[in-house]
Amino acid sequence: QGTFRWTGGSIDASARVTVAGDGQVEITGPAAKTLGGTLTNQGVVRLTGAAALVFCGGTVENLGVFELANDQPLYLGGYCGGALFHNTGVLRKSTGGGTNLFLNVPVSNQGTFEIWSGTVHFSSPFTQTSGRTRLAGGNLSSSYSLEFRGGILCGAGEIFGDVSNRGELDPGDPFGALTVHGNYTHRGRANFELGGLAPGASYDRLNVTGTASLGGTLNVILASDFRPKSGDAFQVLTFAWRSGSGPKFNGLDLGGGKYLTPVYSATDLTLLTTNGPTNLYQLVLVPAAENTYQLRFTGLPDESYALEASSYLTNDWVLLYTTNSPAGVIDFIDADAPIYPQRFYRARAA
Repeated sequence: QGTFRWTGGSIDASARVTVAGDGQVEITGPAAKTLGGTLTNQGVVRLTGAAALVFCGGTVENLGVFELANDQPLYLGGYCGGALFHNTGVLRKSTGGGTNLFLNVPVSNQGTFEIWSGTVHFSSPFTQTSGRTRLAGGNLSSSYSLEFRGGILCGAGEIFGDVSNRGELDPGDPFGALTVHGNYTHRGRANFELGGLAPGASYDRLNVTGTASLGGTLNVILASDFRPKSGDAFQVLTFAWRSGSGPKFNGLDLGGGKYLTPVYSATDLTLLTTNGPTNLYQLVLVPAAENTYQLRFTGLPDESYALEASSYLTNDWVLLYTTNSPAGVIDFIDADAPIYPQRFYRARAA
């Protein structure tokens, strides 16, 4: 429950070490440390200094915060049994401009995995079934295909290796470019936010240097203060080659008679703003990030409207947003939607 400084020696196969929620472990010093048993962390563990962590049949069960605060490896020792790093808390590379190498130590993520600086490289499988992987100033690299079977891949930066994503893709934070140096397979849902005309700076982009195999869905979300004009173009995806039937698109009707038309070339996907009929008094839902929704309503220009929500479609309507719009189009993201088992919406004159 206090502070445990591990500067040398081994935790053998029979040992079970538990770090309580108010405890912390500092793995430091020049000598390698060997984990043969199970380290269960509910508090904070920091790998720091000139310290490597050697697994010899060892397992890390991380429920708290495990911080990579150096550029040292975590690797499987010679003549040792299998190893596993299972994260349901926070695994974070916080400092160091170099690389933390997971060598023959598989990583299973169901929590939060963040890279703030440098690079994290996997020379063994990385699998995410839920939770989130976020590039926030650092990069990700892998000798194996990175498997996102659920959860979220988000942020801006570079991934070196192939990616298979059946979860959710959210480039940017809020806007940014994510580059995959390899092949990218998409069968989940991707959310691209548009807030201007500068790629990576005011709208999201995914760059794939290899083949982009496209399926799933692609959702277009507008920043609340941005309204594309006819002829505006957004190159949201680049690739060397393309395969697959392509994604299903949501959010192409921008309201007020404006539409986004997907245009494929040999090496990119561009959303082109075009004109169409104005569908007055239309309220649509566009899937947004992390199981939220963007409400898009088309009314009359310069009139005030209110957006309301209910859980049971009775009289418990709650006001979400009131505004008027010179274009008559209102966009609002309901960030509270995930906490309700069901949600109904309506728009009315304010």
